[in-house]
Amino acid sequence: MRRILAITSGVWLLLIVSLAFNVGFGSTLAVQKVRQMCGGKCGGPGMGPALCQSHLFDSIDLSPEQNQRFTAAQEALMADVAALRNELMFERTKLGELLTADTPDQDAIQAQLDRISALQRHVQERVVTHLLSQRQQLTSEQKAEYDELVRQRICPCGGAGTETPCESHGGRRGSGDCPMEP
Repeated sequence: MRRILAITSGVWLLLIVSLAFNVGFGSTLAVQKVRQMCGGKCGGPGMGPALCQSHLFDSIDLSPEQNQRFTAAQEALMADVAALRNELMFERTKLGELLTADTPDQDAIQAQLDRISALQRHVQERVVTHLLSQRQQLTSEQKAEYDELVRQRICPCGGAGTETPCESHGGRRGSGDCPMEP
């Protein structure tokens, strides 16, 4: 019985450690994707959010007033996300401490994972609110361009790079033959 309990505890610990590594790996990939979307300009040393903003919306003919509002909103978003990212780093550090304790407390670990998940969800909700707010400020013509930019950056088949997931599955985005598209 004791051996079964030890094996079960070991499996749970392995799953939790795996989840922690996946969260860290996913965050790293997300940062790389943002930099790729911005042509390497976003998030680089000395590069502010305004540069990323102007690069993202080059294809949309924004008025000077719209550009100013978009830039201010982008800067506010980046500040919010930076604060949440710092909070996430702190919570992940606490998770690491829980995972490496002499006797890991699985309830405390689960609660910590829940806090991390809630923070990640908050970041996603903040970004979605930002995108919807920007979209409301656009003309019909601008919305069409904006919608395409959003699709390219969010949809699995609209990613930047030489090969999209559609092409890796034998299809092309927008052609109707992509198994990744609805």
